[in-house]
Amino acid sequence: MTLPLDERAEAPAVDAYPLVQRVALYVTLACNLHCRHCYIDGSPTAARLGESDRSRLVALVASLGKPVDLTGGEPFMVGDLARLGQVLADADADPAAAEAGEHPTGDFDVIVAAGNVLTFIDPADRGAVLIGFRDALAADGRAVMGFGAGRGWTLDEFESDAFEAGLRITHRFSTWNLLPFDDQANFIVAIAERA
Repeated sequence: MTLPLDERAEAPAVDAYPLVQRVALYVTLACNLHCRHCYIDGSPTAARLGESDRSRLVALVASLGKPVDLTGGEPFMVGDLARLGQVLADADADPAAAEAGEHPTGDFDVIVAAGNVLTFIDPADRGAVLIGFRDALAADGRAVMGFGAGRGWTLDEFESDAFEAGLRITHRFSTWNLLPFDDQANFIVAIAERA
């Protein structure tokens, strides 16, 4: 089945893709971080789709009726990231839940926040985001979060905020390669579960 890129297709009444459970859409390979733990060979000048092509592609993928994760490189280097998020939200919006400020709860086996994403959250909202992670996790689910030091949220503050949000950190690593975490680490990969 081929869906046109120039207009958004309606989600099929019958699941045309039953084996597809979730889609990870790389919106860019551009990255300016040069993290030693990263496997993506990105650069700030990496080739990328134009804004209109990116929006059409996101709408097309969203029309399949599957959860979509925007990822790749440093997604915040994409100038229209908020608009892409809105395209996804529009495809799967529950207006009543949005007006009530509700977020998904209780059924995610794993939540992953990588690529310094957490450090871009307004400090006033970090606790609410971590509470949202806790609420969205299945009873035996795990949240995997990673970010570098020196980005306005110390590792001690992060662990304290996670504890206050009802998350218990069970593992700490200093890289995505799972190297041991120590006092010299300038990056944390934390695995947490509901407290």
